[in-house]
Amino acid sequence: MRLNRLADYCPLMTRGRAARRLLAIALLAAAAACAPTAATKLYTGPTEPLDKVVAHINANASRIPTLWATVKYFEATLVDEQHHSQFVNGNGSLLYRSGGDFRLDALKEGTPIFQIGTNAERYWMKVFPDPTSTMWWGSFANLDKAGVQQLPVRPDLVREVLGLSAIPADLVSPPVPIMRFNNDARVYMIVWSIPKDDQWIPQREIWYDMTTFKPQRVLLFDSAGKGRVVLKADLLNPIPVSGADHPGDPTATVAGRYHLLFPDSGSTLDFELGQAALSHRDSASPASLPAAPNDGNFRFRIDPALNKVVQLDADVHP
Repeated sequence: MRLNRLADYCPLMTRGRAARRLLAIALLAAAAACAPTAATKLYTGPTEPLDKVVAHINANASRIPTLWATVKYFEATLVDEQHHSQFVNGNGSLLYRSGGDFRLDALKEGTPIFQIGTNAERYWMKVFPDPTSTMWWGSFANLDKAGVQQLPVRPDLVREVLGLSAIPADLVSPPVPIMRFNNDARVYMIVWSIPKDDQWIPQREIWYDMTTFKPQRVLLFDSAGKGRVVLKADLLNPIPVSGADHPGDPTATVAGRYHLLFPDSGSTLDFELGQAALSHRDSASPASLPAAPNDGNFRFRIDPALNKVVQLDADVHP
């Protein structure tokens, strides 16, 4: 930190010993504030190669093929294509199963207010509060085709930032991961690229903590190759996942807090997890019902109580 003209910061600097003493204290405080601390000191120690980093990441992800979690707090600001904004908040639950299944529900005093979800074929979003309760849905087969209406919060992108997917062992087939180490942030930064026409474009970028190898930040890019971030997510406060322990291994974890921003729309999604486990059986559920997550949790349904249903890809031609 550099100060230019001292008189700009202390007009009384020439007016006596007391003023000079105050100035000296102020300068010392400013220097202390600008000095690097141990936590921010540039790291120049040993690092791992990509294959070793991937092995560490997969050691955690492979132990969480399914996830059930309570959501202690949830809030979303949803901004549509007409720039209309809607705010919802509450608590709820999160369900995940490898292979494309994902659901995030929010409740307000026990009443559903918001849901996003995916399965292998479809994705959807529901906003329940009357009088505008609406469901939007589309098919993954049409996701990148012209004419598909856009959601303020894309469920499949939210699913991707959970940090639960293992990285394929083949590191030279698309999407190809390229890693660099960030000495300032002390993270491994991996960017996955895919070929498009006559060039390679970024698909996603994930920052992993150099010590724990847990994901800290996720950036997802547009599919047109313009390098635009379509979703930025910060992952904080890892929590243990019950049932994922292996003898002699550290406890498997998932991020406890998620802060998501969709820059193009300005929509945001923030939620904090409470309990997390591989599966959960409600004490009030029949014994014949399988523990969550199960097939029924991700079944596509159109709720007849909703005032409006919008098929996002209705205008897409086969």
